Amino acid sequence: IRSGERLDFQGIDVVYHLAGIANDPMADLDQALSWEIASLGTLMVLRAAKEAGVQQFVFASSGSVYGISDAPNVTESHKLRPISLYNKTKMVAERIVQSFDSDFKVVVVRPGTVCGLSKRMRLDLAVNALTYGALSKGKIVVDGGSQVRPHVHIDDLLSAYIHLLRPSVPSG
Repeated sequence: IRSGERLDFQGIDVVYHLAGIANDPMADLDQALSWEIASLGTLMVLRAAKEAGVQQFVFASSGSVYGISDAPNVTESHKLRPISLYNKTKMVAERIVQSFDSDFKVVVVRPGTVCGLSKRMRLDLAVNALTYGALSKGKIVVDGGSQVRPHVHIDDLLSAYIHLLRPSVPSG
């Protein structure tokens, strides 16, 4: 996505931009590359979408752009306070996406940690680790217990993305 090569969206109505660095540890491996993928890559996808006359652009950001908050409920109007490189690259990419809102309908999705069955399971994620423990050891071990972290099952996230194909979904 960084070069913009082979990004041909001719005849496409909706682009879902899901490409990018997946998490904090991966973003930290090469900070310059992370910024390049998040900002330049997103810009290249946006330009290709605009050139092709795409009608709607959906960007997969992250709930991590809110940072750490003591608020009982964090909503879309909550101030963004990214604390890691990954969070910051997502926030900047969101701003780039939003700058194209006069070219097509823009939707930014900020999911929590995505969990669910995968060929490449990430057992470092809380829900997956708890499930693995239950299956392999017959018990669930919770360290601490006061932590709060948003999670979304991949099936629910996909349902949300499909919902966005409906014409009545507002921009934002």
